[in-house]
Amino acid sequence: MKQKILLINASFLAGVLVCSIVYVGVPALLTKEYFPLASAMAVLLSATIALSSAYYTVTNHNIRTREKNTIDVIHQGKGKIGPEYIYVKDFLKDNENQKNDSLIYLARNSATIEEMRPVLDKLNELEHLCEGIFKGFYDKGIIQDNRGSTVIYIWETLQPYITERRVVQQARMEKHPKFRESEENRPFHWLEKAYELFTDTNEKSGSEVKYLIIANILLSIPCLPAIIELVN
Repeated sequence: MKQKILLINASFLAGVLVCSIVYVGVPALLTKEYFPLASAMAVLLSATIALSSAYYTVTNHNIRTREKNTIDVIHQGKGKIGPEYIYVKDFLKDNENQKNDSLIYLARNSATIEEMRPVLDKLNELEHLCEGIFKGFYDKGIIQDNRGSTVIYIWETLQPYITERRVVQQARMEKHPKFRESEENRPFHWLEKAYELFTDTNEKSGSEVKYLIIANILLSIPCLPAIIELVN
């Protein structure tokens, strides 16, 4: 509520500032020949303030929504390593000298091994969380803090299993030519993307600010006739 009140007051004061510039500052400081340019600049300033205010409001709302969605799903225990993985852990321990082949075996027989069903459920939960990061449903920072180590551990431990699951699905899809497997539909595609995101040391800035800057540059177009007239 406090932020909303501050935003309303800031918008009101910005409107007062623009009106003061147009109706008081321009006539007092400039001659009539500069009025077209001043008028265009006032329009640009008003549009920029309005666009920036809308951008802030929408962005802030989206952030709060993502944070709430993420906290809710984390509190539900989604994607958390639990007792379901004990079977896989014991299976790998019993086949310590051939872990890669063991994981391939589990991938090929997941449908018939009853103990793998809860494991698949937990993996699908983790996949859902990772997908939510890239589609804007969940907050990356919260997921990284609470499930980042899980994503890294699961991917690095079960990569042969995941790779073989993709092979199995591809073979199954080839029997149905009408269906085409897209990259996003590969088993645990988003888990892999999240692993790459969490282990990438190169921070990438978001594109939203770039779009805001571009939009403000485009808003300067109405000033061009006045600027051309002034130059001539």
